[in-house]
Amino acid sequence: MAFGDIYSWHAEAVSVSIFGGEPTGARSLADLFGAAFGMRCTQLNESMQVHGRVGQAAAQDAGVTKVLVVQPGRFDVNIQGVETILAASAAPPTVADVTQAIDLSVAAAKRLLQVVPDPIRLALNVRLVSHERNLRDANKKILSVLPVKIPLDSQSDFLLQLNNPLKTEGVSINRIVKWSVEIIQLISATTIGSGFAPTQTFSQFFSAFTHLDFNTVASHIPMEIAQATNSLDVLASEVVKARRNSLRFK
Repeated sequence: MAFGDIYSWHAEAVSVSIFGGEPTGARSLADLFGAAFGMRCTQLNESMQVHGRVGQAAAQDAGVTKVLVVQPGRFDVNIQGVETILAASAAPPTVADVTQAIDLSVAAAKRLLQVVPDPIRLALNVRLVSHERNLRDANKKILSVLPVKIPLDSQSDFLLQLNNPLKTEGVSINRIVKWSVEIIQLISATTIGSGFAPTQTFSQFFSAFTHLDFNTVASHIPMEIAQATNSLDVLASEVVKARRNSLRFK
């Protein structure tokens, strides 16, 4: 379907979303993070809102940042790059080993399914990115992987979205791909010492994104654990194939 190679692109983030009920038992967000990733979180922010619990837990491990985000009816397992103190010329953090990130997020989601009841929908998102220094280069990059030829030079705010639905192994899924060019601005501040004003650095990137949003078709009927696990395997397999084949869907 696409013309260019996206396999070498890094990922801004890889995530699995589970749409389901409140976890069984009185489980804290830290407990859920441990159930998903098999480790303790080092960052935690959790609160009760009008519509239910919201929060985020995270920890760095093996060169990536593992994150669990919860909100009423939804649980997101994320694999992201590691944020560091950036030099003015440094690009935003990314995940280089995208295949490993897919495996990590899917495995964590499968463990989380053991405590999240009545999942009704699953999604696997891989947001591939190429950071460029100017708009023309970003547009050129996105043009190289588009399934259609269009005139694009210095125009901004480009967005294209297509869906290639599929039924395989008894699972109906949407294979949504979104192409976009976005502006990312980074501001970092460092403090030299007491009495000195912080030093700020600013950098800007024009980033070409190819976002794979593969998800099961929405249903009001909850999935059994075995069905949900199989659906995750199907989503992961299709994402890996699409990425390897540069989005050439048959």
